[in-house]
Amino acid sequence: MTAALAAVSELHRASPAEAQGTLEAYRRAERFLPWNASKLMSGTSLQANWIPGGDQFWYREVSATGKRFVLVDPPRRSRGPAFDHQRLAEALTARGVTATADALPFESLETFEPRRSLRVRIANTAWSCELGDYRCQGADAPPTRSDREAPSPDGRWIVFVSKHNIYIRPAAGGEPTQLTSDGSSDRGYGTGVVSPRWMVLDGTAEGRVPVFVVWAPDSRRFMTYRVDERNAKRLVMSEAVRPEHDLRPRAHSYSYPLPGDTLTAMASLEIFDVETRRRIIPEVPPVPVLYYGLYPTVREDHYWSADGRRLYKTHWNRGYRDVQLWAVEAETGRARMVIRETAPTFVERFYQRAQWSEGPEAVLWASEQDGWRHLYRYQHRAGTLQNQITRGAWAVREVLAIDWRAGTVLFTAGGREPDRDPYYRHLYRIRLDGTGLQLLTPEPADHEITLSPSGLFAVDTYGTIDTPQRTVLRSTTDGSILLELQRADWSLLLAAGWRPPQPFRIKARDGVTDAYGVLVFPTNFDSTRRYPILDHIYAGPQTLITPKTLTPDPGAYSTWHRQALAELGFVVMIVDGMGTPFRSRAWHGVAYRNLGDAGLEEHMGAVRQLAARHGYLDTTRVAIFGASAGGYASARAILSYPDFYKVAVSEVGNHDHRLDKSEWVERYMGVEVGPHYREQANPTHAGRLKGKLFLVHSDLDDNVPVAQTYQLADALIKANKDFDLLILPNHLHGFSDNPYFVRRRWDFFVKHLLGLEPPPGYRIASPDPTRQ
Repeated sequence: MTAALAAVSELHRASPAEAQGTLEAYRRAERFLPWNASKLMSGTSLQANWIPGGDQFWYREVSATGKRFVLVDPPRRSRGPAFDHQRLAEALTARGVTATADALPFESLETFEPRRSLRVRIANTAWSCELGDYRCQGADAPPTRSDREAPSPDGRWIVFVSKHNIYIRPAAGGEPTQLTSDGSSDRGYGTGVVSPRWMVLDGTAEGRVPVFVVWAPDSRRFMTYRVDERNAKRLVMSEAVRPEHDLRPRAHSYSYPLPGDTLTAMASLEIFDVETRRRIIPEVPPVPVLYYGLYPTVREDHYWSADGRRLYKTHWNRGYRDVQLWAVEAETGRARMVIRETAPTFVERFYQRAQWSEGPEAVLWASEQDGWRHLYRYQHRAGTLQNQITRGAWAVREVLAIDWRAGTVLFTAGGREPDRDPYYRHLYRIRLDGTGLQLLTPEPADHEITLSPSGLFAVDTYGTIDTPQRTVLRSTTDGSILLELQRADWSLLLAAGWRPPQPFRIKARDGVTDAYGVLVFPTNFDSTRRYPILDHIYAGPQTLITPKTLTPDPGAYSTWHRQALAELGFVVMIVDGMGTPFRSRAWHGVAYRNLGDAGLEEHMGAVRQLAARHGYLDTTRVAIFGASAGGYASARAILSYPDFYKVAVSEVGNHDHRLDKSEWVERYMGVEVGPHYREQANPTHAGRLKGKLFLVHSDLDDNVPVAQTYQLADALIKANKDFDLLILPNHLHGFSDNPYFVRRRWDFFVKHLLGLEPPPGYRIASPDPTRQ
């Protein structure tokens, strides 16, 4: 019997009549934690690895019988083994490597030429195998390319940073050339603001900051930034738990701009010519660096023209109400603004992208200027609008490919098809003049799309939260399915008594618009019983929390953490309220200067509306939990609505936005730190606490300073309120895989919502035995 089948058999012995919160319930819950549940499913995703020079790709197929590598040739509509697994296993075994056809000792192919050769990495050895006669040769594995190096597209050059200066050297070997000489620790080239995460991991004050270089396609030039941190304000993190040979706590000082800070690190764009070694200073304004690295100056905000003569960059002003597209002449540094967009609330930077062309001289721009996120075509040089490409009460999600010659664009969008979850992504094609809109993925499901290099084919994994995923190869010409690649297998989960989460829709606070969510049930669910409700919240305006498909994702917002909690005797609810993305600008804009809203009207409305439909939901026992922005929202909920939410677990919460990263906060709360900041700070309302609150934070949190939780704790102490506090040493931002925390969260809900004493000292097996 396999380990997975044994787990199913053990689960199946649980009686539905067992009491909630018992030792057996804890054991059942543990079996559904992400690192265990992942063993009970397969085929939920597919990673297409494109082979250079065409549209062929390979992927790794995992099933109950093992793993196989599959080769797909889209033009020939063929799918089959990438190689002879048995012969390769025998060839490796002959060289002393333990291998079987169904369990080859590697997870990926470093290089692969179908029917000719492959190279894989096994431990510290690189194995090259000829696929004609299946002979394998081992050698020391070459070092993985450092993120401190940036190779040119043609493979001839390597740009790297040393002692805060830019160097270039031939990739084939040879002496490096120093391109700058005036770099310093507070005014360096090619990297950005160092994160304390990197300081801790690297053990130095400087850390190992990845190099930031964007090469032109012709490899003649590259761009980078010089970052001036001389006036940046700093925070301090204490690394309190140290190795026995050095027990003294270590302090890490780091740049961390807060909302309203007038002095921050500033990044200046520079271009380097490889042949002449000349440095060009573009005529564009410097940008404030509002987070680690060079954020928000991210790699995706820079585009080179095909001939390498022009660099396009998206420029974000603080507060994100003003975004601009600049074009820079690489030879001279002369620059001009092509497009400028302003918004009454914010332009969501997570989804703003421009794409351009050197032929028709057009720029594709995504905008919410008509109230929904749509595509627009601008004339390249004059910056004048040619036409709106898409329109309607639905939202474009992602531009995947533009064929300027054919005059078409492939993109994903949601909300256009009637009577479907508007968050489901579908693939569309449309002409650039706005005609001929074509739905290419008609199935009512969420479609995860990967295009082939030519754009002629799409790998489409689609499913819903209650139907298994199916992965197919499609034609992007008409959407027809050319091949089925795999289907998700939920059989072991279903055999364990698991039931898929149940999607629902309720009316939002306006009484008109639908909000969407899911309910998660225990495997021994009994509809005649009354269940307390656990409301899982995030509420950050840049993303969603409600899952649309089932995956083995182990993160803080994994369906499997929710399933484990449900097994203890709860029904878990997830819903996305107003202020979250992928709907209208009006829906999203509720969050502006109003993060304290957190969509809680929809969360409480969902509880009430669902309880009116289902007698098994107990509205007198409602708890809420979440991490990061969800940690803020969960504490906000129990403080703002103390008669509704009885229990809250708040993890790594940004409880006072005046002490949080300016890049994220200013986007939604505005640059001016006015009275609304104080009013929406959780410590301001500490005196309203009635229920049971559990605050959890990590001492090395590089994203949300632990001081935020300390300050809320201080306010609660001053208000003479009882609460629980847990600080996890040596953790960064988040700890969803920490067994101790997972158990403590279980205990808190069992004790305070079920009214039971948890099994004393229950120990959850760690996903990493070395950390047990």
